[in-house]
Parts: sequence; structure tokens; C-alpha cells
Amino acid sequence: MSCSAWLRCVVASFVLAGTAAGQDARRASAGRIFVMVNQGVLAVDPETGESEPIGAHGRNWVRVAPDGQRVVLTSQDSFTLFDRRRPSQSTRLFEGAGAAVWSADGKQLLIAAIESSPRDGKEWRIVTWRINADRTDRTALALPPTEYVEDWSLDGQWVATTSMRHPREQGRHIYRMQLDGSDSRRLTTNGDNRGPRISPDGRSITYLHHEPGEKSLSVWIADADGCNARKVYQIDGTHPEVCWSPDGKRLALSIYPITETGALVREPGTCRIELIDPDGTNRVILPLPMTNFVGSPDWK
Repeated sequence: MSCSAWLRCVVASFVLAGTAAGQDARRASAGRIFVMVNQGVLAVDPETGESEPIGAHGRNWVRVAPDGQRVVLTSQDSFTLFDRRRPSQSTRLFEGAGAAVWSADGKQLLIAAIESSPRDGKEWRIVTWRINADRTDRTALALPPTEYVEDWSLDGQWVATTSMRHPREQGRHIYRMQLDGSDSRRLTTNGDNRGPRISPDGRSITYLHHEPGEKSLSVWIADADGCNARKVYQIDGTHPEVCWSPDGKRLALSIYPITETGALVREPGTCRIELIDPDGTNRVILPLPMTNFVGSPDWK
């Protein structure tokens, strides 16, 4: 081989290596979308749609720490902390049912523990606990017992809740408030609303909305004060759940089909993830084969 030919081979190998490294870096920066399916939790690559099980099992709620390694899962009676680096060492974090959200530094969680509800023939009583990820320093916060915390701002100053304070015929509504319950603001005005997620920059909020007579939930985005609310996604016969991408430039929707009465259609291969821009454009579909259930997504 001539020197020039050898040099071209060396340069080509460096170019290929650089391209592969660049692709790996882009995939790493894109993160993964974590969802609960029948088989457990999947980590889905938003660039390729490829998915892999992480070895964790729960019921519906999946929230991932900022490091992308620690995962909180819920069941009917407990919260479990799963570490992808040590999959055989899951930790029972908290007793009860409800929701959990991480702090921006991954050191703490807020747990909305449901102690009673109308299902039990009682009034809503939800206790919000702040707890360290190592299970120390458990403190009950002074939030109203009607507030179901579903997200925590990155600056740690406020939470977004689905509020049960209104009569059932008036629907649930989205509120924001400080951790002590002060500065409470209602962000939605009509219909039934739930599932608020705060954008990474804290300027916007997305949530699920339903009007009587509609055949599906819709996804809405509003400013963090509730102004400029607009619908960005709705397809009849589908049930979406939603979260933000880490950079706030995309939304991930986990979707399963429903009947006209709202019942889940359990047919393998009908569930999927969809990616959209915050204005509802640039829709990309990521199929989830061989599953007939998908829970709320979390993108880290």
C-alpha cells in the first residue's frame, strides 16, 4: 500500500470513529423516555425508537432522577426506589399509594401519599412528604389535603398539583403553589384537568384536559401563570399522558387506545409514544410492539 493510500485509510477511520462518537453523544444528550408497560419499565431512545427493559417493575407511575439511573416506581401499596446500576438492590422507599417527584439535584423527593378518597366513602386526604433519597429526614409539608403534587419546579420554589378541592361536577383543576401552600394560583378554568408537568425553564406547563362529551383527552400548554392556554394535541379514541424533553423543545406522549366509553383497548401493538413540538407540530410516532398498556412517560 502506498503512503497516500495508507493515509487515506487512516483519515477515513478517524472520520468514521468521529461520526460514531458524534452519534453516540447526540443520543446521550437526547436521553431516554421511560415508560411502564406490561413487561416492566422500558427506556426508549427518542432518536431511533429502540427500547430496552431496565429490569424494574411497578404499576403505573415512573419518575426518573436527573442522573437517569434511579427510578421511583409505584404500586397499590408502596413506592420503590430502583437503581439501574444495582438492579438487584431495590429499596422500599415509602408505604402507601400516590405520586412521587424528584428535586432538580436528585437528592430529595416529594411524595403525595393518598390516605383516603371518595373511593373509600371519605373525603380526599393527601399528605405531601419531603424525603431524602436515602430515606432520611421525612417531613410532612403544609400543603392542603386536596392537592395531589405531580411536579416540582427546577428551582425548587413551587409545585404543580391536580386539585381535588372543587365539587366533582366542576372537575379537577391545576394549581401552582409554594411548598408551604402559600401563593396558591388556579391555572385552569373549565373541564376536568390533571397531569401537570412543568417545563425545564419553569415558564410553561402542560397538562391533560377533558370536556364533557369529548371522546378523548387533549394535551394543553399554558404559561406558568395559566395564561395563553392552548390545545396542542387531541385524537379521538386515544388516551395520552405527557412529559417534557430535558431541553424543553419537545413533548413525549405515551398513548393507548380507548373505546367510546373510555375503556382501555387491550390489543398488543396498539400503544405508542409520540413526539411533538410544543406547538403541536413535527409529530413523530415511536411504536411500542407487543404491549397493550403504557403508563405515564418521563424523559431524562
